[in-house]
Amino acid sequence: MLPTLQWYIAKEMGKTFILTAVGLSLVFALGGGVANLIEVERVTPAQLLRLLAIIVPMFGTLTLPVAALYSATVTYGRLSADNEILACRASGINIQRLFLPPVLLSLFVACCTFYSISFLIPGMVRDLDQVVRAGIRHIVEEQLKSPDRLSLQGGSVRIYTDNLIEDDDAPNVMNLAGVAYVQLDDQGWKLYGTAGAISLRFDVEKSKPRISGAIRNFTYYNRKNNDWLMADHQEIPPSVIPRTFRPKVKFLNLRELFDYRNRPEDWPRVTDVLQRTREELLRQTFFDATFQKMDTEEGTVILQREGQAVTIEAEKGQQGLHDGGITLDNVRVTTRIEGEMRTITGMRASLITERNQNGEQYAALIIDGDVASQSHIDKGTVRKGRERIAGISLGETHRQHIAAISDDQLLDGDYYIDDRPAAREMRLEAIEQAGKFVRKVGSELHSRLAFSVSSFVLIILGAALGIIYRGAHVMAAFGISFVPLLIVIVSNIMGRQLAEKEGTVLLGVLLIWGAIIAVGVADMITVSRVTRR
Repeated sequence: MLPTLQWYIAKEMGKTFILTAVGLSLVFALGGGVANLIEVERVTPAQLLRLLAIIVPMFGTLTLPVAALYSATVTYGRLSADNEILACRASGINIQRLFLPPVLLSLFVACCTFYSISFLIPGMVRDLDQVVRAGIRHIVEEQLKSPDRLSLQGGSVRIYTDNLIEDDDAPNVMNLAGVAYVQLDDQGWKLYGTAGAISLRFDVEKSKPRISGAIRNFTYYNRKNNDWLMADHQEIPPSVIPRTFRPKVKFLNLRELFDYRNRPEDWPRVTDVLQRTREELLRQTFFDATFQKMDTEEGTVILQREGQAVTIEAEKGQQGLHDGGITLDNVRVTTRIEGEMRTITGMRASLITERNQNGEQYAALIIDGDVASQSHIDKGTVRKGRERIAGISLGETHRQHIAAISDDQLLDGDYYIDDRPAAREMRLEAIEQAGKFVRKVGSELHSRLAFSVSSFVLIILGAALGIIYRGAHVMAAFGISFVPLLIVIVSNIMGRQLAEKEGTVLLGVLLIWGAIIAVGVADMITVSRVTRR
């Protein structure tokens, strides 16, 4: 008899559970779920349907605890209102055994929720990313046809055309003919013109999809120079196009969370800070070695530029304490410029570092103050206000020295590195970012497990309250049982935020699990009250 009753209760709960879960999933998904999860300017109807096919199941797994809580409360409230619980007690049936269906449902929901937030949702997020990335080309086409046309570089560049040339052999290239091109700055339009053709190139493999291109047969008016110019070929710098998903801890699966916790230096944001720290260390190592050579060689140093020597002589030099930058007085530089040996003199010079088009660091010498450039061939002298000698190598030896420092050593605050304040600040930022990320991963693990476990104690509480507040008061029972759910969610969020901070990690973990323990105690009290009635 008891298995029959349990099966009967399970069927009643199951029907309510499924209907509620489907309804809530559709409401959340259609109520802005796509827009909140992805960051794109436009999607096509076909893309929207594909996105919904992924997002509806995603939201469905997140609404399972609420659906299970509602079904348990309503089902047991109706059983109590129809005096079926009273009849079972009169028949000598242990009322506690009637709670087997919600126990099994809560275990099912807890397992589904944990699997969903640990594996299913991260996988679906990647599917969403692929759907949007695959439609980047179509999004650009839609922008070209819109009244605002295609905007690049944060809106500073606009491209107008009505002639798109398809090329099936090059899916990552879009050719435009009969193009109008406008470039803007803070003061308004900077230049405008027309081009015979523009070739746009898409790169969707990076974390942030980019678009670049080239303009051919470009005739334009430069407002600053008040002049018309022509160019056979001009590159369009890479621009980030409508973004999809930024890397976030909540979108990592369980295996990735453990991997990143063991190796935080692999996380993109930490990797970026470490890279900038290495670049600053390389810069300062180059400056220190160069200044030391000038000091020992009585103001003379030889550097390399495109395989050729650059000889720098200075009467006096100073090195900055913060970043090690070098400034020189009464400079004399001998080098090869445009295939011709020249000697350049000036009152002042600064040795700085810059980047080339490939993002690699190199040094540049800026000479100003009564600059004179003399050719070694015709002995002619040209005077100018400033001379810039770029492309000076930072030295392969220095690069190898910095590369020999491992990421673990950079992130170890006790490991000594002879650095200046600028590099030390960058290194401390890397250590702080790595520590913050590790704490964030730990809080995410506690949050996911606690949120899944909370389904067990909440559903049991809902069933017990349904028996107590029976009949017309069943919705009151659901409302009362929904309050602990809100408390668990709020405590989870607050605890996770506290666990991400260095001094409140333990307090955050206690807050995450404390709310669940409190609801568990409420379960014991409520169920014991039901069984005594």
